[in-house]
Amino acid sequence: MKKSTKLYALLLAAILLLLTAVPAFAAGSRTKIAKAPALAPYQAMEIPTDVSPDVDWDAVMDGIWDFLFVSGTGNSYDLSQYHIPYTESNMNYIFSVCNNTPRYLHIVPSLSYYEGGILSAIFNNIDLEVVRAKYDACLNAMEQILYGIKGNSSLSNVDKCLLVHDRLAAWVAYDTVNYHAGTLPKDAYSPYGPLALHSGVCNGYALAYNWMLEELGIPADYTSSDEINHGWSKVKLNGQYYYVDVTWDDPTEDIPGRVTHTQFLLSGATCSARHRNVTDFDMTPNNTQYESYITDNFGNNVKSEIVLVGNKYYYVTQEGNSCYLTSRNVSGGISSAKKLVTIDHWVTSADPNYLTEYNPVLVAIGNTILYTNSRAVYAYDTTNTSTGYAPTVCYTPSSALFPEDHYFLRGIEQVDGTVYVTSGPVQFNQSTVSNYTDSFVYCNHTSEKVVLSSTTGPDCQTHGDAKLICPDCRKLFDGIGQGPTAEHSWTWIIDTAATCGKAGVKHEECSVCHTKRNMNTTIAATGAHSWGWITDTAATCNAAGVKHEECTVCHTKRNMNTTIAATGAHSWSWITDTAPTCGKTGVKHEECSACHAKRNEGTVISATGAHHWNSGVVTKVATCNVPGVKTFTCTNCGATKTESISIDTSAHQLTFVAAKAATTEAEGNVEYYHCAVCGKNFSDASATNQLTKVSIDRLPKPGEPTTENQGNSTTDNTPDGGCPYCGETHGGLFGWLIGLIHRLLAMFGMHK
Repeated sequence: MKKSTKLYALLLAAILLLLTAVPAFAAGSRTKIAKAPALAPYQAMEIPTDVSPDVDWDAVMDGIWDFLFVSGTGNSYDLSQYHIPYTESNMNYIFSVCNNTPRYLHIVPSLSYYEGGILSAIFNNIDLEVVRAKYDACLNAMEQILYGIKGNSSLSNVDKCLLVHDRLAAWVAYDTVNYHAGTLPKDAYSPYGPLALHSGVCNGYALAYNWMLEELGIPADYTSSDEINHGWSKVKLNGQYYYVDVTWDDPTEDIPGRVTHTQFLLSGATCSARHRNVTDFDMTPNNTQYESYITDNFGNNVKSEIVLVGNKYYYVTQEGNSCYLTSRNVSGGISSAKKLVTIDHWVTSADPNYLTEYNPVLVAIGNTILYTNSRAVYAYDTTNTSTGYAPTVCYTPSSALFPEDHYFLRGIEQVDGTVYVTSGPVQFNQSTVSNYTDSFVYCNHTSEKVVLSSTTGPDCQTHGDAKLICPDCRKLFDGIGQGPTAEHSWTWIIDTAATCGKAGVKHEECSVCHTKRNMNTTIAATGAHSWGWITDTAATCNAAGVKHEECTVCHTKRNMNTTIAATGAHSWSWITDTAPTCGKTGVKHEECSACHAKRNEGTVISATGAHHWNSGVVTKVATCNVPGVKTFTCTNCGATKTESISIDTSAHQLTFVAAKAATTEAEGNVEYYHCAVCGKNFSDASATNQLTKVSIDRLPKPGEPTTENQGNSTTDNTPDGGCPYCGETHGGLFGWLIGLIHRLLAMFGMHK
């Protein structure tokens, strides 16, 4: 039964609340809540290619897991920190991982999102303390199931897959009652149901199996078929994929301890054929090498769980109407198989209560195999190799429970040291008790318990806690106070330090628990002083100094007033008496820095040569037509030099002259600006356009011949186009023609 098709039927985009702010994405956006939809079978063993590649998906899913099972509080985990774009592929990937990865216990969140990104994973109606207790219960169950398999180097990965398959099928009973009633609890779909409650459906079986294979380093994933509403496991061995369906190898109605092997390590085609010919799953696995693994390695018609005791497998085989307790070496293969005991069926075909199918089952407790025939439970000691050894009866049902002896034993299993035996009727009648389960304790846990995990105590003298397991029946024990103590970490502590003339005292102390020992242990006096010279008066070049020796530990002194010889050589350095300037030499001498003796007095220091000019002073201001002058002075010797300052074109002193029209008596002028300093004329007050001519020619008097541009005019000074020479005028076109004729006559000297 797939949880994905039963528990998550709601589609995406159920809008539940309006946030006033959306952290890390956008303020004032509408936030929506998406619940996990009905999912297609999730078969990818790697991150799908259609999810956002820039998201750190390992961090996302580890964060959700840590919130649920380690450190989370409340009911919401912030996903905005991962900047996951809002896409259907991204949301479905989160749903799929939680749904199909065993360690999430099939706990699938709702997701709050808006169009820009996924905001948080919401786990409503989940008690995190209960969730974490369920997780611990799963770990405990897996430790019991995997004990003797995990870390066993003599087992191949195929054999590990087989042993986990058989142990899980014997460990779990399919929840037939709730399945038919339609009342399956959520735990049935989770690994928690099969592992901790010994009850579940296919989804839980597959996830529990996958989880344990992953603990053994064998990759496994969940696959399913919508056609038959069923899921199973996809296992990777040596680079090839195979299908394993533990659920269908655990017959229903459940017979405790009964295991079959028809669904073990199949190719896609065989898996389809053995699952009612469904095809809506990944059919590509095509390797068939393990489909006859049970027959080839354990013989025909294996009828029980295959159990591991020491370096041998034990199981029940059937040949015709006879069953046998059979053994086989782990590494010996089918050639080492040996029939140990014939198991009596009790009923025969001649019996009116003939049982059409009866399969003895077995369990292993330590070195003992307990198996059923139809009437009793027998104990077979695998360490007894004597000829003709016969197993002993260790349990027979009370005859008071079964009037007229109408019963048979149909199942056996052991959990935490207790053996449970299931009885059933041969034929149903009024005097038959059906489906009766009895129990008895077989394992007394006499073997030394094995420590699965432990912690040291709070100090080195207090035992810590441990998790223990009985190596015979795999019962777990809470070893409170049975963990190891810590090793003392001793360190010497000095109470009084020794000197060169006096002993000291020390003790040892544990740096973990601070327990002390070897109190008042003597530290021997150092004996020899540690001498070092101390200078009292330093020596100079011509005077001796004084020193003494002193112990650096106890400060005892000796060799007082020991002479330090004068150094002999002076330490000369030059001293400037008069500094040179640019035009004058200076004077210096040498002097000993220790005794101040002098030599080379009056030594000349050459003049520096180059003047040191100051920044200069303007001694003549530049005008618009005359350059200025800047004078510089040497700061050493007072010498001076000058530099010309360019004409200042901004220093014009302009006067505005208004325009005046020309007359026949006098010239006129245009409007212009006149500089009183340089006498130049300009067309504007900014003095940017200089005028070379500002006057307008006098107008000609009547009768005077005109010259080009007189009065700034290009026309004759006669009205109506008359003659400019004789003054004869005529109006209109006629006058213009008369004027033209007169001009032509004047050109040829014929005008009078």
